[in-house]
This record gives sequence, structure tokens and C-alpha cells, in this order.
Amino acid sequence: MAPAKAVLTSKAPKPIPQLSQAVVYNGMVYCSGSLGIDPATGNMVEGTVKDRTRQVFKNLSAVLEAAGSSLKNVVKVNVFLTTMDNFAAMNEAYDEFITAEPKPTLPRQEEPNLNDVLEQQARSGVNPPYTTRPPPLNLPERQPDTSTISHLFATGKAYLTFYKTGLRQVLTNFKLLRAVGKGGEGPIARSENPLADADCIDGYLRFRTRGSLLLYKRVKHDLNKLPIFGLLLLVCGEFTPFVVLAVPTIVPYTCRIPKQVDKILKRIEERRAAALDELVGEVYEADDHQLISDDEVKEDLEALEGFPDEAVEAIGEPKKVEDMTEEEKEEYEFEIRQCEEIIKEQREKRIKAGQEVDPRPIREQAQEWVELARADREEFGDHEEIDVFPMTASEALDQLDPLSDDCEQFNMLDVLARSYDIRSWWGPAGRERGVHKHMRFLAVDTDLLEKDGGVEALEDDEVVLACIDRGIDVRGRKIGDLRYALEKWVILTSVLAKDRADCLRRMAVLGTCPEILWPGIPWPEEDKEVPVREGSGGADEKQ
Repeated sequence: MAPAKAVLTSKAPKPIPQLSQAVVYNGMVYCSGSLGIDPATGNMVEGTVKDRTRQVFKNLSAVLEAAGSSLKNVVKVNVFLTTMDNFAAMNEAYDEFITAEPKPTLPRQEEPNLNDVLEQQARSGVNPPYTTRPPPLNLPERQPDTSTISHLFATGKAYLTFYKTGLRQVLTNFKLLRAVGKGGEGPIARSENPLADADCIDGYLRFRTRGSLLLYKRVKHDLNKLPIFGLLLLVCGEFTPFVVLAVPTIVPYTCRIPKQVDKILKRIEERRAAALDELVGEVYEADDHQLISDDEVKEDLEALEGFPDEAVEAIGEPKKVEDMTEEEKEEYEFEIRQCEEIIKEQREKRIKAGQEVDPRPIREQAQEWVELARADREEFGDHEEIDVFPMTASEALDQLDPLSDDCEQFNMLDVLARSYDIRSWWGPAGRERGVHKHMRFLAVDTDLLEKDGGVEALEDDEVVLACIDRGIDVRGRKIGDLRYALEKWVILTSVLAKDRADCLRRMAVLGTCPEILWPGIPWPEEDKEVPVREGSGGADEKQ
């Protein structure tokens, strides 16, 4: 706890030597006794008991303001009178300054108990401890009678409390990491054959739960940031929030305020969008205003010739906007906005290059893109003669393979580095190493995620963080939409992968392809098993 701080102001009577007007300790202000003395003259004010009581509260108000508080926050007052005959007059003046309104509560953030964190770690293997995420930030509300200086001082103290809690969580996580890594029988162990172990992280570590993997990853990240941030906090104190907004990457994850997190995500998503737009513009540059060729459309129509009329109608007439629920309309509009941004960027590039552009309005073209993408998710109904699904496992592979072949002709590594926000002082070689290391982590993380309960078992905060790790945009999206996108990513990259190499290839494809162009979630084909990778899923193989 912080040491006691004495309060001294010239707007109240001077205290006697070796004493103070008030003491601030642990968020509370303890005022010394006060008389009806005028601080300007040093003499008792003339008049009645009521006049002197008013002067007492004026003095107390000045002291409290100097301490960063006010009479509105007073919770206890001791009054001493020489005779009860003066009580009525004193009480009238008392009621002018002290009201019966409820007092604001002082938010306190207790230090996490290591035993509780260990219990959670043992109980849930898919989610890392809550101490690996930033604590809640409780900012004080501005009161009408609170001065600007007092409010700013209280806000600075709230930020300081937040940062102290975040730093304590870093130390707690470090202790927890040492505890779960002891003995070799816990969630973290050393690999017996690091060179041949595909699930080995950082050269020798092997993880049995996803929670332990993310605990290790986040502790390592925060400890690397701790020296510089600790020095910054020591120098800047309450002004640290203003400084870290300019250099957000030096802050440990547990000490990142919401505005800082949003600023980082905005920068990452803007860089990712620019990289994907450049790549998509190159890959589809030869296409004339559309993503599907006429030959492919003709093949699709020929494939429908043997289907019942109900199936053809279901495919040819997707759900209309007026028939959608409010949630479906929001998702539909979100997808259209994404397509509009891509189309706008592509048109600008084609115009600069002197190429023709689609004469249709941008929204009309975006709606066409969305309808093509949503067709993969349309259901055929329960007609018993129809034994087809929106997309089979083999069809998903067929869609990924040509896209992968196209992307290999371009600088996929640079796009992946920008998509995953990987930077290096060592240039392209350092970025390449960082991309391969991150994709290796994603492969192990996804295996453990499937083994420990899947996407459904993730907490909401962890769903967001898992999407960020995989290069999925999260700003402005609902948690249900993010769960769907994450589940889609897991199925396309891990569930359907033949082996680890195929899994990494699929990650590279989705990492260099806008989400709106991803294939629909595939359905297993009849009488055909989904491919299973050998030697994956942590210590146990998938059954």
C-alpha cells in the first residue's frame, strides 16, 4: 500500500506544529479537528453557533478539495458541543453542507489468490487463467460539484490502481507458470525428442492443455515488456495512460487499457486489410468484374439438371432480406460493407492502371458477392429424396487448392506477416521466422483446443483473443459471429487437414484470403470419414 500523505492548504486554518490538516491513506481522507476560525485572520469568526458551524464546514471543504475529495463523500463526522442547547443551531448549519445522499463506493481490485487461479487452471484446460487478461478498469464518474482538478486526480489514481493490479497479475502468472511446470507430470513438460516433435514449442516444451500453452505464451510476452514499462510507470505515475497511447506495444498485455487495445486492433486490421486487398487484386486481376467464370456457372447449372424442383428452387431463390430476422439483417449488412470496401479499393487500383471497372453501383456488386458466398450456407430443407449438403469435405479441398496455387505466385510471406502483425528488426528473414513460428503455435493451439472441448468451451474473451491470433477481424462484431468464424477456421484448417503440413498450408491460404471469400463450413460426405492427423492433439492422439 502507498504511504500516508499529509494534506496542507492555505484555504484552511494552519495546523499546530508536527500535525496536518488531513491525512490521505489507502484511498480514504482522515481530517483533523476543525474550529470556526477564519484562515485569513486566524481568529474565531464573530456571530452565533450557526455562523461558526458554517465556517467549520468551509474549512473542511477546503481541506477535502486539496485531498482530491469533497463534502459529498463524507461518511462520518464527530461533533463536540459544550452544551446541548446549541445542538439545534449547529444542526441547521450542518444540514446545509452534509446531505443524506448515498455515498459513492470506492472500487477496489483485490490481488488474485494464487490458489484460486491454480484451481481454475486444473478445472478448465481450454481457457487460460483470468489473470492473463487485463483487469477491469473502474473510472470514477464526474460529480456536478467536483472540480476538474479533483476529477482528473481521481481518474489518475484509478489508472494507477489498474496498472498496479496488472503488474501483480504478471507476477502471479509467473508463479503459476512455475507451479504448473514442476515435475513434468503437469500441463507443461519437456519433450523427449524435441527435433522430431511437431508439437514442441520454443525448442523443448510440450503442452498438454491449451490453458497452459497460452499461460506460457502470455507470461513470456509480458515479462519481455516488464522492464521498460516498469520504468515508464515509475517515472510518469498517473500520467502513464497518456504516454502509452503513443507507444502501446511496450505495455504488458495485463496492463493494456481498453482504448489502447482498440487502437492496436485498429492498426492491425488496417494493415491486414491493405495487404489482403493488394493480394486479392493481383490474384483476381484477370477476372472481368466477377469471381466465378461463365464455364463454372454452366457446370453448376448442368449439375442441377437431375435434382428435384424443390432443390433447384431452394438454390436459385436464397432467403430475401424482408424475410430475415433482425440478427440476420445485421450480419447481411456487415458482409455487404466488407465487400464494398474490397470492391472500392479494387476499382481505384483498376482506374489508376487504366483498366475498365464494373459499371454497376458498388452496393449492387457487393450484394452479388454476398449472395454467392451465402449460397454455400443455404439449407435444402428436409426433402427425403435430397441427399446433398451445401458443401462437402472434398469440395472444400477443391476450393482451397486452386486458391493456394494462385497465392503461391505472389509474396504470400509478406501478406501473412502483415495479417498476423509480425514484425522483426532482421528484415524478411526475421519475418519469415516469425511467421513460421506463429503458424506452428496456431497448429498446436488448435489441436489442444479440439482436445480440450472445442470452440464452444471457450470464454467470450478467449474467443476474441483466439480470433486475433488467427488474423480474423474482431472490431465491431458480435461474439456469436466471432464464434462462427473461429469454428469455420478450425474446421477448414485442422479438422479437414490430412497432416500437419496440410494444416499449415490451409492456414496460409486463409491467412491470405479475405474472410468473405472463405468457403462455407463443409459437411461430412456420406460413408466417408473426415481425415484424421496422426500424432496431434497434445499428449493423446485423436480417436
